[in-house]
Amino acid sequence: MHLRAAVAECLDYIQNFVPPFDEALLQTPLQLPRNPNTWGPILDAAPSTLALRSAALQPFARLLVDSKNFYEHDLDTALAAFQNARRHLNAARHNNNHHLNLEEELNRPYAFMIVETASSLSDGAACVASHGYFDDHNIPPWDTWVKAIPLPDASGSELGLLCWVPDWAKQHVEDGIAVNPEECLHWAEIQDDRVLWQ
Repeated sequence: MHLRAAVAECLDYIQNFVPPFDEALLQTPLQLPRNPNTWGPILDAAPSTLALRSAALQPFARLLVDSKNFYEHDLDTALAAFQNARRHLNAARHNNNHHLNLEEELNRPYAFMIVETASSLSDGAACVASHGYFDDHNIPPWDTWVKAIPLPDASGSELGLLCWVPDWAKQHVEDGIAVNPEECLHWAEIQDDRVLWQ
């Protein structure tokens, strides 16, 4: 599937199935207490943890994130069931009141990122820094997953996960990247159906 079509499928799903949310609330910094042992419930209930993690795709996403296949080279195959489920849901329901424009999103700065899933240390640092936008494995919300793409300078078998980033989540992603020691999180842009790393 071409990149444009994959992005369109992702955006269509979000517009068809993701309920509206208060972006100002999502951008409000969390007040975490000094004791890290008490952060779990706060992060689990944070608005940025709950946003873009729809119930319809949760079973397919959880199966992926909990599977070692997600972190190996065959990410494209591992994503197939997830993408098929999203495609099936999109085909069953179509919302004509789109607020996300494909061309605008393709041209918007900081609209896409890549996760090198196989390089993740799953240390939870990006989860805390991003207020739950990333999970403990450095994976952003599953509704934003676009497709698997080849990593630059790789032998061809290594893949990364291309994700859409809503405008409100830019700072969350920046904060996650800043504390990611293995540097598996990267900004990207799409030009002429190619992914360019930033």
